[in-house]
Formats: sequence, C-alpha cells, structure tokens
Amino acid sequence: MKDISSGIVDSLVGDIRAWWLPSIAVVGLFSLSVFPALDDSGVLADVADLNGSQQIALAVSLSVALAAIAAALSRQLYRVLEGYHLRPGWLRRWRETRHLDKRRTLRNSVESAADAGGVAERLRQYPGEASRVMSTRLGNTLRAGEDYGPDRYGLDTVTLWDRLIAVAPDAITNRLEATTTSMNTWVGSIWLAVLFSAVSVYGAIAADSPSLYYWAAAAVGLTPIFYAFAVSVAEDYGQALRALVDLSRGELAASLGYRLPDSASEERTFWGELTKLAAWGLEWEGAHKWENATDKLRAPGKAPSPDTDQRRSVWGGVRAAAASFAAGWIVGLVLRRRRGQ
Repeated sequence: MKDISSGIVDSLVGDIRAWWLPSIAVVGLFSLSVFPALDDSGVLADVADLNGSQQIALAVSLSVALAAIAAALSRQLYRVLEGYHLRPGWLRRWRETRHLDKRRTLRNSVESAADAGGVAERLRQYPGEASRVMSTRLGNTLRAGEDYGPDRYGLDTVTLWDRLIAVAPDAITNRLEATTTSMNTWVGSIWLAVLFSAVSVYGAIAADSPSLYYWAAAAVGLTPIFYAFAVSVAEDYGQALRALVDLSRGELAASLGYRLPDSASEERTFWGELTKLAAWGLEWEGAHKWENATDKLRAPGKAPSPDTDQRRSVWGGVRAAAASFAAGWIVGLVLRRRRGQ
C-alpha cells in the first residue's frame, strides 16, 4: 500500500512539475506588465500593500495553483487541441478533409519521391486508417502513435497500457515519461499564454492602459510556436509508443501466461481477443469466445490471466463453501435422527 501511495504522489508531483514552468512564466510576466497597471488604478491595492517576501510567496503559490489546475484539466485541454471539440462542425470537417488530402498525397508519393525517408516520416504523423484522421496536427500525431499497436499487432495500447508499462524496460518508460513531461509543458504554455492574453486585455480595459494590448497580442502570437513544439514532442512520444509495443508485447504475453503465435495474422487475432477480455471481462455476453481463443495459446504450466484467475478463484471459494455447508447439514441431519432413535 505504501508503494502504491508513493507512486500516486510521485505521479501527481510529476504532472504538476511539468505544468509549473509555464505557470511561473505567466505569473512573472503578469507581475512585470499587468500588475503595475492595475496597481496604479487601485484594482490590486491590497496586493500592493504586501511586503516583498509576501508578494513572492503569493506569486509562488499562484503559480503552483495554476499548475495544479492545469494538470487536473489536462485531459480536456489536450482534447481541445487534438480537435475533439472543434466547432463549428463545418470547420472541423473542412480541416479533416485537408488532412486526408495531405495524407493521400504523401501515400501516393512515398515510393517515387526523391526524399522517400522524409515523406515516410511525415506520413507516420497520420493514422493508418483514413477514418481515424483528425482535424489537427497534434490530434493526428498522437493518434498515429496510439493506433500503431492495433494496426500492427491488434494490441490496443490504451486498454493494455498499465500492463505494458509494468513489463516495459526502463529505457522505454523513461523515454515515455520524458516526452510526456515535455509535451505537457508546451501544451501548458499554449493555454497559459491564452490566459495571460485574456488577463492583459482585462487589465487594458480596467486600468485604461492600451500598452497591455501589445502584451496580449504577443502572447497570442507565441501560441503557434508552442503548438509546433508540442507536435514535435508528440512525434517523439509516438516513436516511444511504437518501441513500447514492439519490445514489450512478448514480455506482456509471457507475464499473463501466454505464448505468442507463430504467424502475424494469428498474433493480431490473439491480441484482439485478449484486448476484449481485458476491457470487458468475463461477465459480458460472448466473453467465453474471447477466453477460448486466448486459452489456445496458454503456455504450459503457466497461471491463468489475472481476470480469469480471479473469477475462477471466487467461484472455487463459493463451491467449497457450498460443499462444506451441505456436508455439515447432512452430518447434522444424521446425528439428529440417531438421537431421535
């Protein structure tokens, strides 16, 4: 339990640390640009009355709070940048069509292009299936990495993520952690730049300070640069995901008590059925088909998979308890009859 708690705390601290750098930058810029204007207007008079150490403590606390809030909202912030919530609908469809056209052009020229390696590298930034193409570069880059497992081996990386990480080599997990931290920093920079721009506009209006509009415009102008860095790191993250699947799937199968099939088609079937079993469990209709398909590849002498083992142990305990109760009831009945005689 102590190890689990320590792991959770380390994960939370790591997430906040990744978002803290842009938070410090935003608070620092606010102190240099917006705060003096609002201070002169009396809007932040209470803060101005604090001494230097108190203001520093307030700034540090505010940056930590911003980092914690951003980390808590990271899933939603990512989904917006990936294009899940892009509105209006016609704009999302138009951008998806553009990316589909780019993907088609790259696929048609990958073999004949003089720079075939560069074309192939750009093509890897798109999902393998046309139906999976999204409306933004970041969304396509991340999805291309996530779809590698299902497309190549039938292994759903998202469903089996925790199991894969548990058996992955340290080199891969360290690479995944480093790219995730860097990507969080750049995504945080985008959103905190937008926040700083909004606060600057408010300060310009509240303090009647037109110079703050320039700060707001500069912050907005930096967001495309931050986005480009986020996409670049997302490419490295996708490569780490591919390495995770390529190098850890055999160890994962062995850890769950299976052996990998000999052919690629059989392996895709195996991972597909095992993914369903892991996602839905044995309670769902048709689960016995998934279990039968994976049981064919059970390694000799190996323990069953965790889900199957847990279910069988529970039912084994229920059967043992029922048998004990029945035996006790029969013995008691026999003794009562003998006493009655």
